[in-house]
Amino acid sequence: MGKPFIILEAQGNTCTRVHFLGTFQGREVIWDATLMTLEHHSHKLHRTGAEIAVHRPFIEIGESAGNSIPLSVALDVSVIDEPVILKTIIMIRNYRRLHEGRHEFGERRIFRFSQEQNR
Repeated sequence: MGKPFIILEAQGNTCTRVHFLGTFQGREVIWDATLMTLEHHSHKLHRTGAEIAVHRPFIEIGESAGNSIPLSVALDVSVIDEPVILKTIIMIRNYRRLHEGRHEFGERRIFRFSQEQNR
């Protein structure tokens, strides 16, 4: 039996885009998911020149386009590997009250940026 997901794109081991099947609001959908480490998300957003940023893990569900739904998930893990992908799929499939928008969970994390990263 194959994997329950298809990898579409990977940026190192900190961000991966996958497709997997699931249910959303009672209908079968294809999740177009971008899974990233919280640190990757923090660095991606870091444009202000600030030395400190605070972020929480989150799930963000976009507007559906037919039977495909965009999904962004930032996790407090060091890498996005196959076990993390599988656990995330299970989490999304088991979460019955999902709706469009951003859902934050877990503890806030502080990220510090050096002056060189601010340039």
